[in-house]
Amino acid sequence: MVSEQSLPGLCCWQGCLPTPYLGCPLFSGRPKISMFESTMDKIIGKLAGWKAKLLSAGGKLTLAQSVLSSMPIHVLSAIPVPKGVINRIERLIIAF
Repeated sequence: MVSEQSLPGLCCWQGCLPTPYLGCPLFSGRPKISMFESTMDKIIGKLAGWKAKLLSAGGKLTLAQSVLSSMPIHVLSAIPVPKGVINRIERLIIAF
């Protein structure tokens, strides 16, 4: 939950952490798994659309390797991510 307020004399907003910026959560302290829920929700959303379609084993493998593996790369390269987030993303891909 981000509460924002206008700063007098400046053309900007003041908010509280954690808040997303360019797709990555800004935070202070140690990263928590809950900060990366939006990244995991994007992967789950992709999987929901694909499960309705009839895909061959090769098609599933290609989708998982190309699309699902590349979705969290920006977040994973920009900030340190807890091992639990990586394990959960891997489990979602393997379960697909």
